Amino acid sequence: TEAPLGVTAVRARNVKTGEVHDVPCAGFFVAIGHAPASELVKDQLPLHNGGYVVVEAGSTRTAVPGVFAAGDLTDHHYRQAVTSAGMGCMAALAFHIEWMREDGQAIPDPRGVQDILCDPGLADWRAGAQIAYVPLMVDRGSPKRVNVSIDPGLLEAIDAEAGRRGMNRSAFLASAARAEIRGQH
Repeated sequence: TEAPLGVTAVRARNVKTGEVHDVPCAGFFVAIGHAPASELVKDQLPLHNGGYVVVEAGSTRTAVPGVFAAGDLTDHHYRQAVTSAGMGCMAALAFHIEWMREDGQAIPDPRGVQDILCDPGLADWRAGAQIAYVPLMVDRGSPKRVNVSIDPGLLEAIDAEAGRRGMNRSAFLASAARAEIRGQH
């Protein structure tokens, strides 16, 4: 099969007047409500649970490389607009990272707010900017489950500290490991 040409516009019809017009765009999201409108992809992507697109657990990646699905099209549990918005951001980030890899660009490591605030190269950008920290987990594939043995007292301290930080055990251990690896202990 030939590579898809891409999206150049969306044809929209005003449901009140019947007027049809094309809206130029390079991509689009479709809000489908409570019934997944997966007819467009039913012969190209695996579906389950009455027509929802199958994605890798914890991601927006489908069975077709370079194709991502998000929100109501994949979420048979919550089916809410907020889920669609959040997953749409996940899909956009996953696509961007995949594009960077294909373009031969290095994937940057996530940076903390303090690193950004102290970076002299960003001084002009920071002038008058409001910064909100959103931790970015670069998609390097599905998380791997590991089995480790930890002293029960240490495990209790880990869980307590993770709770104080609003994290679960896995997130806390991963964060501590990253800090140790980077020498920030």
